[in-house]
This record gives sequence, structure tokens and C-alpha cells, in this order.
Amino acid sequence: MPHPGAFGQLTRIFPAETSEMADRRPLLRIAVSGNLDELAAALDAEVRAEMAKDRVYWEPLKREFEAMRFAEARGNRAAP
Repeated sequence: MPHPGAFGQLTRIFPAETSEMADRRPLLRIAVSGNLDELAAALDAEVRAEMAKDRVYWEPLKREFEAMRFAEARGNRAAP
């Protein structure tokens, strides 16, 4: 997870970019505020949300790959 202090520092180094992107990335507003506790909580929530999306995306693919692997293993056992 990005360090809240470093994230906040980047918003100070790049104020124009921060302002330009703040509508798309609400975390930037929190970073500009300097409230590191709130920023840390928001970053953690964002990371957890992305991890949940990843699980939803990968779970069916993992099942499909596993089924293919088991089918291949069964096929190899049937060979003389």
C-alpha cells in the first residue's frame, strides 16, 4: 500500500496535476488536506476494493484452469 505521507508529498510536488485529477481520484482531495489518518484509511479501503475486484475477475479463470489441468491429468492416466 502506498505510504500516506509520500502520497501527500506528491500532491504538493504536483499541485496542477493533483487538481486536474481530483475529480477522478477523490483520494487526492484527502491527501491535499494533510489528514494522514483519513488518507491511510481511504488508501486501505481502495486497496481492499481493488483486491475484491481482482478476486471476482480471477476466480472463474482459476476454476477453468483447474478444470483443464484435471482433465489433462485424467487424460494422461488413461494413456497406455
